[in-house]
Amino acid sequence: MGRRGGALVTAEVALVFLTGLVINAASEHLPKWMTVSWVVWPVLVVVLGVTLAVTFRRRQAEPGLPPVWSVPPRNPNFTGRVEERRWLRDRLKRDRNVAVHAMRGMGGVGKTQVVIEFCHRWAGRYRAVWWITAEDAALVPGQLTLLGRALGLALPTNVEESVGVVLAELRRRRDWLLVFDNAETVAAVRRYLPSGAGHVLVTTRRAGFEAIASVLHLDTFRRPDSVSLLRRRVPVMSAEQADELAELLGDLPLALEQAAAYLQQTSTPVPDYLDRLRRRPDTTADRGRDAHRTPEHDTLASLWELPLRLIEESFPASARLLEICSYLSSEAIPLDLFTHNAPALPAELGSAVADRSGDFADTVGVLVDYSLLRRVDDGLLVHRMVQLAVRARVAGDRSRPADQHPRAVAANLLVADLRDRHPRSPSAWPRWRLVLPHVLACVGFDVDPKVGGRLLGRAGAYLFETGQLNDARVLFTRALEGGEAAFGPDHPGAAVHLSNLGVVLSELGRPEQAQPFLRRALALTEAAYGPHHPAVAVRLNNLGLALHDLRRPGEALPLMQRALAITEAAYGPDRPIVALRLDNLGLVLRDLAPERGQEAEALHRRALAITEAAYGPDHPDVARALHNLGAALVDRGHPLDARRLFERALAVKEAAYGLDHPEVASTLSDLAMVLRRLHSPVDDTLLVRAETLLERSLAISEAVFGGDHPVIAVRLGNLGLVLSDLGRADEAKSRHERALAIAEAAHGSDHPDVAKHLDGLAGAWQDQGHPDEAIPLLERALKITESWHQGDHHDVVTRLTRLGLALGRLDRGTEARRLIDRARAMRERLPA
Repeated sequence: MGRRGGALVTAEVALVFLTGLVINAASEHLPKWMTVSWVVWPVLVVVLGVTLAVTFRRRQAEPGLPPVWSVPPRNPNFTGRVEERRWLRDRLKRDRNVAVHAMRGMGGVGKTQVVIEFCHRWAGRYRAVWWITAEDAALVPGQLTLLGRALGLALPTNVEESVGVVLAELRRRRDWLLVFDNAETVAAVRRYLPSGAGHVLVTTRRAGFEAIASVLHLDTFRRPDSVSLLRRRVPVMSAEQADELAELLGDLPLALEQAAAYLQQTSTPVPDYLDRLRRRPDTTADRGRDAHRTPEHDTLASLWELPLRLIEESFPASARLLEICSYLSSEAIPLDLFTHNAPALPAELGSAVADRSGDFADTVGVLVDYSLLRRVDDGLLVHRMVQLAVRARVAGDRSRPADQHPRAVAANLLVADLRDRHPRSPSAWPRWRLVLPHVLACVGFDVDPKVGGRLLGRAGAYLFETGQLNDARVLFTRALEGGEAAFGPDHPGAAVHLSNLGVVLSELGRPEQAQPFLRRALALTEAAYGPHHPAVAVRLNNLGLALHDLRRPGEALPLMQRALAITEAAYGPDRPIVALRLDNLGLVLRDLAPERGQEAEALHRRALAITEAAYGPDHPDVARALHNLGAALVDRGHPLDARRLFERALAVKEAAYGLDHPEVASTLSDLAMVLRRLHSPVDDTLLVRAETLLERSLAISEAVFGGDHPVIAVRLGNLGLVLSDLGRADEAKSRHERALAIAEAAHGSDHPDVAKHLDGLAGAWQDQGHPDEAIPLLERALKITESWHQGDHHDVVTRLTRLGLALGRLDRGTEARRLIDRARAMRERLPA
């Protein structure tokens, strides 16, 4: 608190005591209570305390400026940075003699604004505060000379001599603060550091100031501060809109200020601005100007122009690295993306990467020095606004061939990195997790359609294999649309994207929608390669699986048989790809007719033997083969053998896929139903375990597919059956009702899956003691099944028997006997 503040407090204390003396002298004319000293003096002390508190608060909120002052105006919209200002305050309070503290951060992060706010808040502590723009070291002496004149010094005409006089005067004085703003090098500041009882603050984007100062690294805004700033500047903006805008702009204060200024200046509706920023960030984010910055730094483009130009001129390898990074994600970029793929890089950068003496470390270090990127562990972080500024510079360079454009280099770099990392291989998934954000960012630019389609297709395959089906569908759709736009709808390259999209649609429970894509893929592939090419077998297999999902095994069977024949002819009988065809053919045979179960079992056993021989016992493809064989053994009436296979398959899948993959959910569900078949009427242990497995399977499936996928109906129906066995009929009924609703919405009212859920719900009604409610459900289930199979079938036998038994419980014996007799006759006509 300066001298004026001390004088004011002294006057206030004197006034209180003078008031006490006056009261004492005039006691005869005052109210009685005011003549009692033990009452009056405490009142006066309280008044004094309140007065002092108000005075101190006012002094703190509105400090008087020192007589020597040169600091830019305060920003009325300054927000947050409480911890950073506290850091400055604590260090400057602690240091009585000259101390140097630096605030380092990338351009636009708000270093200057923090220091300006600090200077204004703590102006009363100093007798002189002087601001020096240090970006150009040649201009520093002149600004120190101006400080000397403000101090009233008689200065020589030579500028360098004047600087010496000013520094000598500061050594003599106390309570001063020098700010060197935006210093480029330590050398540019070191020679101008005085000693004495004062303080120095430096702002910089450059590294190395630890040699002369304690350094605080200033990062982007914390999200609450970003939201607060935006809503203060643009009051009509909702918290949700501010949060999204802050995310899109990477919480960079300058970008936030620009956006707010643009919205205020143009009255653009916030939703419209957000939509433009999502779709065209490169042409939207740099609109508007921050009025609290100097003109040369008031936009993103101008902010980084000087360092980008210097790096281009002096460090071309660093410039190429930053350009490539600007066409990748703002998430961490693995360093080994560059070090492992040097041949895919431009010549100067590739040479630095290949050099064993540390050239690449130096290449990265230049960009770190200029705060244009950060190293984090084994990765690089580039802020999205830096990326935007770099892309703007690249867009202005028309001289580069298309194949040398940074976006083309980035895309080819990703292709090279992922070439040997098959999306179906779990060992490749950790790498895919790291690189996927960069693939998605890169293909968002105007990359070569063939390269972009390849990246999208492989990324979609990775998402498909890891259970992220909806995201995979989006990427497959983008790949198809891009390929058709580039090459036309009848190009054979489109067949891969058509097939991928059809497969994921079928997996998502939409096999009817999948069929046109799969049939078109098959036609394009056959036309391009002939009827016996292995690619044709892939298309046949995928279409066959969709028909299987549509409960049309008769149509699927010849496709699967043809796919197997082509694959065996192309690769021989013992390759893993043959095992896939064998498994899928066995799946269709099991659905086609129970009497073909033995044939299907033989196919699954052969598939398991081939897969184990190729991959060993712990590969996820082995788990798939184990599961398929287990399902065949259930159909054949061997649940104990099936249990062992399912348990082994579950262990392998959990180890390969993790605990929350849809493949895990499938095995959990089938294992639970085997345990249900194996449980003892006098011991519910297996049923309780089955319930636990089904609950977990349901939770995984809902997380992956959502709540209305047909597979959810299957899980719910199975859970309902187990709950009925456990005597919890009410819970079972609610599960069956939800399962029925999902199946009807997905398949329509006349699908065989609907008949299964009608059957399950009827059983729940019967368990509740309402057999009359069960009859209409069983009758409808029988009608659907007869309509679907149109003749003798084991499923029709099952429906006839169940309806007959239910009628028998209602003393409708004649109807019951007729149905039972019909079921018996049909069973005798069917193969064993």
